[in-house]
Amino acid sequence: RATEHLRRYTFRERTDLRDVSDATCQLALVGPRARRAAARAGLPVPDGLGAAPSPAHGAEASVVGGDGFSGEGLSVVAPLEAAAALWRQLLEAVLEEGGSPIGDEALEAWRVLRGHLVPGRELTEEHNPLEAGLWDAVSFTKGCYVGQEVVARLRTYDKVSREILALVLPEGETAPPSGSRVRAGGLEVGSVTSAVVPPGGRRPVALVYVRKRHAPEDGSGITVLFSGREVAAEARRPPLPGVP
Repeated sequence: RATEHLRRYTFRERTDLRDVSDATCQLALVGPRARRAAARAGLPVPDGLGAAPSPAHGAEASVVGGDGFSGEGLSVVAPLEAAAALWRQLLEAVLEEGGSPIGDEALEAWRVLRGHLVPGRELTEEHNPLEAGLWDAVSFTKGCYVGQEVVARLRTYDKVSREILALVLPEGETAPPSGSRVRAGGLEVGSVTSAVVPPGGRRPVALVYVRKRHAPEDGSGITVLFSGREVAAEARRPPLPGVP
């Protein structure tokens, strides 16, 4: 649980941690016009990963400068009883900005195409933050924190050995399951962490960790092993503008 994880890494700070998941809702605005939609809905628009309080239909809500995947969008966290009215308020603003509501399938496709990482898939204890491309989330100047020395050595001696790539598979293929092995130059160089066929698209897209020294420069010569087959793929660096 998140609260247990936070308590594990809280040393001297005096904090009060409570799990309010069952009593709250979180609605996210994603995409380049997320902040415009929030402003149109009459909500405060915090900078970066900041937060701002806001009244929400008789309850107190918080507008957070992040959509759950990155600092690009926004999230609104509010008491559960305000969820329906808040949804209608945000939906009206989104429609006026030319957007639309999306479901889990479209959200997952957007996440993979953008190269956003999530816990349990790309963000695990098997990979360090620099392999995940989270350079902006790590400080190289502040005082001691858990893992600081290891991360600093990786940066100083250029020892980051893996990177995230997006693989685009041929039209008509199914999305490879997580854990599918990836090969390049006849060597096993990584494995699939997430994969989708974007709604309306015809080509599956997968996120993979690949050993940097084996990553193909021109994006070719890489294959994915699944369903008893070895399928050729095209390697790209996310984000992808879209896949037909």
